[in-house]
Amino acid sequence: MLYMLRLIAIAAFIFTANLNLFAQQDTSGWVQSGNALFQRMQVDSITQFGLSVSGDTVWTYSKDNVLRFWKVEDGKLIFEKSFDGAYVISRDLKTYFKIDKELIYNIRFEVYDMKTDSLI
Repeated sequence: MLYMLRLIAIAAFIFTANLNLFAQQDTSGWVQSGNALFQRMQVDSITQFGLSVSGDTVWTYSKDNVLRFWKVEDGKLIFEKSFDGAYVISRDLKTYFKIDKELIYNIRFEVYDMKTDSLI
């Protein structure tokens, strides 16, 4: 009886360990279809994108207000940052800004530092 309980405990442990491994798998990366590469990770519609100066990173900004950096080599997600509203990302990735249009004559620009999230 003790032998059966140990066997059940070991089986439960292995099952749980496999579930944890499955949950930790990275869902990003390139998938090839013909001559094109597609991102495996599902994201909202992309509103901005660019290539880093070094050429090793692609960045995207999506409709759900998330900035993501992807490795060009394998398409793996290396950075992700959520914003509380719609912003425009600068090409050098050092700043981002928001435009508030309260009235046609009352437009406010807010420029933020990307690293510190502080208003410039």
